[in-house]
Amino acid sequence: MQIKFKYIMSRIGIMAIFLLIFLGKTYSQSHEWETEGASFGFQIQPIIPNDMFRFRGETRNVQGTDFSLNPNPGYVAGAVIRFGVHRRFTLETGINYVRRPYEAIIETDGDTYRLDLRIISYELPLSATYHVRLGQQLYLTSTAGLSLYFLPSNLFVGENPASIAAARRNWFTPSAKAATGFEYRTENSGYFYIGPSYQFFFRDLYLTEIEFRRNGDSVTNRFFISGEYFGLIFRYTFPTG
Repeated sequence: MQIKFKYIMSRIGIMAIFLLIFLGKTYSQSHEWETEGASFGFQIQPIIPNDMFRFRGETRNVQGTDFSLNPNPGYVAGAVIRFGVHRRFTLETGINYVRRPYEAIIETDGDTYRLDLRIISYELPLSATYHVRLGQQLYLTSTAGLSLYFLPSNLFVGENPASIAAARRNWFTPSAKAATGFEYRTENSGYFYIGPSYQFFFRDLYLTEIEFRRNGDSVTNRFFISGEYFGLIFRYTFPTG
């Protein structure tokens, strides 16, 4: 219970940091800019394994056999549609392709077995962004929003004597997201954005079971995949004309 409380408080702290940045920028500038129309762009976002965000490896021992499930770097790629609703605010939506690879490792009696698990999902985001003008073409932004993740299927990878199965907890999974970054705007070449982001899921995405078989015996271990991650967004928005 104490560990769970610390985890919840750490996540509240992360969200509070983004909120403080957002509120600080709200009062830091009074410069007005014209409401922009609809625009289209694309983005890519590396997903970075990190102990702080539950996107890390786990190892457990069952009956003398070590089972590990380790995340490898993944990425998010997709299209963004942006609508100007106020001088300082925009709404953003779109669709993203999310790829997250994992490696399952089984170690027993000096032997090592490895299995690659690739998790593919699709994200439908909706977020609001607040913009503060820092210079003639440079803006500082804060973003907060919600996303709906679609998980197409359960997964199975098997190579005798080892296998891994991943059962999705639901077809659709909601999440919350926050980001802050810098946007450089040009009149004819479009907008260029870079900034860190944090994605929090309200429930685990998958329950995985790793199985090892030898001489008619079977040893298994289970791991939950939370989906939570830290990433770095690179985005380009086409000129609005």
